[in-house]
Amino acid sequence: MALHWLVWLVVGAVIAFISHRIGDKFLLFFYVGLAFIVFGIAKALIAFMLRAKKQEDVPQRAAPVHPVVRHGPVYQAHAQQPAVPPQLKQSVYACPRCRYPLSPAQRFCHMCGLHLR
Repeated sequence: MALHWLVWLVVGAVIAFISHRIGDKFLLFFYVGLAFIVFGIAKALIAFMLRAKKQEDVPQRAAPVHPVVRHGPVYQAHAQQPAVPPQLKQSVYACPRCRYPLSPAQRFCHMCGLHLR
């Protein structure tokens, strides 16, 4: 799994900072930290360039003129009305404490936990 560019930057900054604070004994680690920082910046630039290129390459799709129907042709009368069956009229209650919509069969409110019965 590839590491995110921000991880390279943070780890490189920590290594470079700590090795610089300790002294000349850890000069090699200071340069390793700088190399991590440069690598993280390079990965960030590549990621931003690829993201911009992907957004340019994606064509805009046009909305379909007719809905896709697998069982037969679409008639003009059917296309005007929604294909959703009519729902039964249910009485919807609301929680007295938080006003979250509830069905009559629920015994407590899922938002605030109030017992209704």
